[in-house]
Amino acid sequence: MDSIYFHPKIKLGILGGGQLGRMMIPAILQLDIDAFFLDPDPNAPCTILGEKCILGDYKDFDTVYKFGKNLDVITIEIEQVNVDALKELRKKDVKIFPQPEVIELIQSKIAQKQFYADNNIPTAPYKVINSFEELKECLTISPCTYVYKSAFAGYDGKGVWKINTLEDIESVDIYPGILEEKIDFYAEISVIVCRRNSEDRVAYETIQMVADQDLNLLKYLISPIELPFDNIENKAKKLAIDISEKLDIVGLLAVEMFVTQQGEILINEVAPRPHNSGHHTIEHTITSQFDNLIRAIVNLPLGNVDTQLSASTVNLLGKHVNVINHNPNFYEFLDSNSFLHLYGKDPISPNRKVGHITFISAKDDVANTSAKTKAEQITDFFNLEFDKYEFK
Repeated sequence: MDSIYFHPKIKLGILGGGQLGRMMIPAILQLDIDAFFLDPDPNAPCTILGEKCILGDYKDFDTVYKFGKNLDVITIEIEQVNVDALKELRKKDVKIFPQPEVIELIQSKIAQKQFYADNNIPTAPYKVINSFEELKECLTISPCTYVYKSAFAGYDGKGVWKINTLEDIESVDIYPGILEEKIDFYAEISVIVCRRNSEDRVAYETIQMVADQDLNLLKYLISPIELPFDNIENKAKKLAIDISEKLDIVGLLAVEMFVTQQGEILINEVAPRPHNSGHHTIEHTITSQFDNLIRAIVNLPLGNVDTQLSASTVNLLGKHVNVINHNPNFYEFLDSNSFLHLYGKDPISPNRKVGHITFISAKDDVANTSAKTKAEQITDFFNLEFDKYEFK
């Protein structure tokens, strides 16, 4: 690690001013860091900071270079940033974490897959697809159920197509990408690793993810995991740490994985930033993913990530907030162990991620008051209420 030494008022730049940046703010304030955010949206969640949130395109070379040239360290809350500008800033002794080469690799799902192959990391078989004709040919030769993922800029279910028939490929409009046979998985899990260097790294408790199959979005997560396979928790942690070491990343790495019906682990994809599968750590662990990210990039010892609690986090979309606005019965689900987070997004559309609720409970809590049960109950409540109100 090309280290810096922390000092009060150290100048930190964050590329992106969305909800992930907003959730970094308490850790930044705690350390009296002088932080600035760059985002193209005049209504981005971090605009609550006024002039500290600078309006600009983090994909534009000149904008990123100008933003960063007088800073001490830069990090990201979104992958799709101008890496060339970050490389130039590093030449001017601005510290960039995660490193530009890591961001660049993870920006491309094709490069990610090649990295897994080169390092003997288990992942689903795939084929690189460069055109509609190639995609059609694959399905003609081997009819199957596939998932096609655009190589660049996909997130929150965008840039992902489920392909069951030849007709389904008509909706694919982004190339290149990768084509995978759909994994018959038992569960989806995730591990978040924070790494300052090889001697100072921590892995958060493995969590289980329950997805909205229609939107390809995380519906809610469960911690600890509840899977009928031996030692999955430790295997997943070991694999996530191994990937972080091979990348030599400084900062956070969220590693999403499939657990097959046979209990094997396959890497799905990784993200070099705070992640939805770690939002529960704000209340669940001694040190949250946001606190440890800031510690890692300003070269302070990482915090303890132990927990004696169970947790479950439910994503809130715009349509959920519409229900909340109309039905006061929502508040019956909240108690002293419930934590509501709203991101201040504007405008709000039905499927836009706008907040989350974390439920916690003791690990030995009875089932009907457990964090997982509360998450399932409020999810069922929302599902029953969606169609009763016109979205506004």
